[in-house]
Amino acid sequence: MEYYPILPYHVRQSWNADCMRQAVEEVLEGRMGYLKASKVFGVPRTTLEARVKKVKKGVQEEQLVQHILSMEARLFGFTLNDLQSLAFQLAFRNNLPHQFNIEKKKAGKAWLYGFLSRHPNVRLRTHEPTSLARAIGFNRPAVEKYFLLLREVLDKHKIPPDRIYNVDETGIMTVPKKQSKCLSLKGKRQVGCLTSGERGVLVTVEICMSASELLDDAPPGSTAHYHTSGWMQKEIFLSWFDQFISLSKPSKEHPVLLLLDGHTTHKKNLDVIDKAREKGVVLLCFPPHTTHRLQPLDVSFMAPLSTYYSSEVQRWMQQHPGRPVTIAQIGKLFGTAYMKAASVQTAVNGFRKTGIHPLNPEIFPDWMYEPAETTNRPIDAHDRDQENNISLSQVQLSPPATSQTTVPTNLN
Repeated sequence: MEYYPILPYHVRQSWNADCMRQAVEEVLEGRMGYLKASKVFGVPRTTLEARVKKVKKGVQEEQLVQHILSMEARLFGFTLNDLQSLAFQLAFRNNLPHQFNIEKKKAGKAWLYGFLSRHPNVRLRTHEPTSLARAIGFNRPAVEKYFLLLREVLDKHKIPPDRIYNVDETGIMTVPKKQSKCLSLKGKRQVGCLTSGERGVLVTVEICMSASELLDDAPPGSTAHYHTSGWMQKEIFLSWFDQFISLSKPSKEHPVLLLLDGHTTHKKNLDVIDKAREKGVVLLCFPPHTTHRLQPLDVSFMAPLSTYYSSEVQRWMQQHPGRPVTIAQIGKLFGTAYMKAASVQTAVNGFRKTGIHPLNPEIFPDWMYEPAETTNRPIDAHDRDQENNISLSQVQLSPPATSQTTVPTNLN
């Protein structure tokens, strides 16, 4: 049996630290490969590869942290589950070896807690119950912060009203939940009205309007995507986003602002976030539990759309006795209802009533804040320190020093 002596550390590390630093820099900048840098600077290739990998990992994780902070600053609060999902997307996109859960498409808890331990500025926090959060969601500090962000975006990018858009999903059923009233004999206890079925089929519709005009011809130019659940999916929203870009024609020189809620297909969709940055679309998310007051589509458009759609379904049933409404009729019925609900005045009213355009942070009277009166207090230093914590169900990070961050293209 042969024995090979293990050299002391000071003998094995015979290379110069400055040479290693220069070799790492050359590889990271792409000017040299590992083999050439190893020969030019006289450093071992395996050690060089390990050093480069370590530097890349640190840089990528820091970029990931800054990305999360930047998104939270725009009210895209990341949960721990979001972080795991984002890590998986990055690893999958860049063909990186990993031990993440393929079925769930997310990084494991070991990686998650390792990531949190490497970034001590991110801490755990106990979250408020959902029912309480919904009750106090529309509070003055949250709304003030939202309008500050909105003003900052509008001033920074000099975005005119015709380049401000709001997008939202709504679910429509072949059997509408909201039924129109019908005439009946006075005193009759139970009034029946024929529907096309007991439950119906769900179809999710993505709707967008701008602060100056509504795209009245949207239904004729609409596209359809199929998913068994009927709910919006990341890939489908990305396809819609491509269509939005083609219609709104944004650029980095002339960006557009897209206001949207915190739906998982929006804030967890790395492809949409990357494309928005690339094409000149500024994304701003509404604070949680406030869309009933702050989202123009919710305020001015969804209610009349639902009413018109229910009426169209009822009219179709009367004209086609014995036939149920199916997916085949959705396009025509929804398109007709949409054209009735869609008007320039509807869009203008929605953006005006929510204080977006004309910009009016004082649009909401005091009585609207009364249900959240206990949370109507200034955000002082103690509050900001508390906001630096993270919850197992809700990431709450303080905004970064600058909003100029780079979304990492890989993760190791």
